[in-house]
Amino acid sequence: MKKKKLRWKRKKLADELADILEKLPEEAAQKIMDKETKGNEEILAEFPPPPEPSGDDADDEPAEPPPPVDPMPKLLKEIELQKELLQKRFLA
Repeated sequence: MKKKKLRWKRKKLADELADILEKLPEEAAQKIMDKETKGNEEILAEFPPPPEPSGDDADDEPAEPPPPVDPMPKLLKEIELQKELLQKRFLA
């Protein structure tokens, strides 16, 4: 349940930021979007997606599924990034 609430919060913050970006001059909006892109890349580097199963195994045994990944830390980082971008927008 908490995961769903965090995803909703992340979407709400992203939508709020998108609405603000539409109202900003292009240059200011671009600076914020660049910071968002850089932040998302850093989050992706810290929390890479699980590896895709490869079909190149020589054994006939089924591949072991990857260990489950806890999405909460990544969601929290994404929410933190959206909040930071919104704050910088109002401080600029």
